[in-house]
Amino acid sequence: MKKNVLVGAAIGLFSFFLSATIFQFFRIGGVVFNSGIIAAICTMLLCDRRCAFVAVLLYAVFVDLFVSRLLGVNLSIYLCMLVMLGNLVDEFYVKSVTLPFILLALCTLFYHAFYFVVMYVTASLLPAQDIFRIVAIEMLYNLLVGFFVYRAAFRVVRGHSLGKENV
Repeated sequence: MKKNVLVGAAIGLFSFFLSATIFQFFRIGGVVFNSGIIAAICTMLLCDRRCAFVAVLLYAVFVDLFVSRLLGVNLSIYLCMLVMLGNLVDEFYVKSVTLPFILLALCTLFYHAFYFVVMYVTASLLPAQDIFRIVAIEMLYNLLVGFFVYRAAFRVVRGHSLGKENV
């Protein structure tokens, strides 16, 4: 139990520091992939709910404190996303090769839909003409990076390659 909390804390902090520093150099079209979504999916599917909750909680709090325009927006988005993933995780076959693609796409769409609604309601600046371009680029970027991260994490946690049974 204590180990899961420490692993979740390490994943959340590591994900935030990488996304706030090094990953800023890997922009495509002015968009950085969302490492919080990738961390949420990997920890929820490969670890457990407690580990995922701690990782997402720390990541979202740090993003809200240091990066976001509004306090609490990312925390509420990621916690809602985690609740949905937690309700669905028992229904999925974790070894499926298509599962990371589906979850990354859905979570990216959910994140941006929630984020843009909150920003619209609070009358914050929205790049309305760029919304679809930003979401499309980030979704493709999340799919590309997230799939390789999920495969590597799967190999470390499960001990064999994704899509193959341990023989």
